[in-house]
Amino acid sequence: MPYMAAGSRKTTVESKALSIAIKRAMAIRGLKTPGLAKASSIPYGTLRKILELNTVADYEQLRKIAIALGVPLSAIVADSEKLVKDPGIVEDYLDSIQQEPKSSATVDPSVSDSSAPNASSAPTSADSGSSQSASNTPSSSDASSVSPSAADDDYISHIADLIAADPSQFALMAHTDPNKFLESTTPHD
Repeated sequence: MPYMAAGSRKTTVESKALSIAIKRAMAIRGLKTPGLAKASSIPYGTLRKILELNTVADYEQLRKIAIALGVPLSAIVADSEKLVKDPGIVEDYLDSIQQEPKSSATVDPSVSDSSAPNASSAPTSADSGSSQSASNTPSSSDASSVSPSAADDDYISHIADLIAADPSQFALMAHTDPNKFLESTTPHD
């Protein structure tokens, strides 16, 4: 199955399907991106780029992801191959993900669990439907019983997901210094 070539930025149906297959496995196991990054020892930023189709995972990264998810790599590839046969599923899934951050541009702490909406919008196969719905049920009830630091981590993760999904909606001042001109014209003694 031809996936995107390393370094390629043009997404294909196959690369979208692979990303969706990984996200489905994450949802079934109740893992979020930070948890998967820690378990797989893949840097969080790299994993976000892989999941958002901004970069391509190499074999070693895919192997680490599969081990962290506790599934054989062949199962993830087989799931993505099933998705490729029905490109409508891929497009519907990506449309639902792209619409979610825009509708929740103002985020309140009660919407800190970003995996539950994605998991419920993920298409289910006949063999994983019951385990996926079972993993969604505890996550919605656990939102009120999590510790404050875990809720903060979830909120930060959710905000990071929103920024990664559409950075143009956020005015990030990371690369601008409002005092740059004043500092450059100040005489140094």
